[in-house]
Amino acid sequence: MATLNVSEMSDNVTMVPPNGGGRRALPPNFIDLKNADTAKKMIIPIVYVAIMMVLGLIGNALVVYIYGFKWRKTPEKCFITTLAIFDLVNCVITMPTEIATLVSFYRFTSHSFCKISRFSTFWMNNSSVVLLFAIAVDRFIKICLPNKVSFNYQKAQITCVCSTLVGLAVSWPSLIIYGIMTIPITKDITMTFCNVADGMKNSSYTIGFYIYLWVAFLAIALVMIILYGLIGIRIWLQKSKGDKRKDSLKASLRSSKSGSHSNEKEVSLISIKPKVEVENTQSVELSDDAFDSGSSGEPKRDGVVISPPVKPEPKTSTRSRLKSMTKVHISKSGLQAGKATAMLFTITMVYIISFLPYLVITIMRTAYGDTWYPSLSLSSQVAVNLFLRSYLISNTGNAIVYGFCNLTFRRECAKIFTRLFCCKK
Repeated sequence: MATLNVSEMSDNVTMVPPNGGGRRALPPNFIDLKNADTAKKMIIPIVYVAIMMVLGLIGNALVVYIYGFKWRKTPEKCFITTLAIFDLVNCVITMPTEIATLVSFYRFTSHSFCKISRFSTFWMNNSSVVLLFAIAVDRFIKICLPNKVSFNYQKAQITCVCSTLVGLAVSWPSLIIYGIMTIPITKDITMTFCNVADGMKNSSYTIGFYIYLWVAFLAIALVMIILYGLIGIRIWLQKSKGDKRKDSLKASLRSSKSGSHSNEKEVSLISIKPKVEVENTQSVELSDDAFDSGSSGEPKRDGVVISPPVKPEPKTSTRSRLKSMTKVHISKSGLQAGKATAMLFTITMVYIISFLPYLVITIMRTAYGDTWYPSLSLSSQVAVNLFLRSYLISNTGNAIVYGFCNLTFRRECAKIFTRLFCCKK
């Protein structure tokens, strides 16, 4: 942007007649006119950020209240509450700053607020990606390595604190890099932007910071995709195995109904042995702790439901035994991912996908230099300003994902809104 000239910046702005020398003088309120003109052009990005802010404030506040204070404490709820806090901070600080930069596109004068808002954005987003990585590791341990000890509530709390500190450690350079960028138009008129500060634009420090963020984000995203891919394969294999066993038991049950006495005896000899093995072992299932409000009476350890051994039944007919076996198999189908894993995977993918347009635009802007943006058409400039804020989707979308995936959460939200509206009436 430093190479923009007056003719590029002064479209649709009324000029004062020339003072001489063939040069046109700019009006004293040139920046105000330009801001007003740009605000009209950028109405779509402004409305988009405003909608994200309102939805994010309401949705994330509900998530923090319900998951953090109303429901039983579990590792998954600790992770979700912390993510919602990160998103809430972005809605309170980052999004109003984005609206201010779009409304006052050419005159952003608050140096300290610019630094704080940019630093907050990097801090919260970097902390979120570290925490999402920890969640992927926790899911992988619970599903693919069930014999290993996964996160309990205390470990989840420590992980959330560590993710916040790691985010802080990798984000503090933004306090140095960002600030007010000034571009003089005339001796008396200067444009000011909340951007990379003067003197830092083409420094090796700034370029190194951007490269580090791009590489780190892509590396962590790749690892998370691999982990969830392995989790998906494990779930598919377990489901296939369970379906085959269920079909086999159902076939045995049908044959026992139509078979002779000798055939029934043969089925009994084949089928009773697996039943005894089931009876003498505990069943371990992955619980949907992110959805459990704490009303369940089943004993749990580190987010895993421990079902007690099934007591041996009195001697009965083979048909009744087969029915009992079918019931046991359906209720104890082995390792189950549940909706919690699907929801956390969706949140991770929303985060990754929402950041891709931002990364692409920043790479193009860095590669093509200052002349790239001014050379674009008006619609392309609007699209660029929209995609530069694509990452805001994850700050609002997470709360929406919780609502879609969790019926109990939706019911709690409905109760809260009902109480609020009833009180108003």
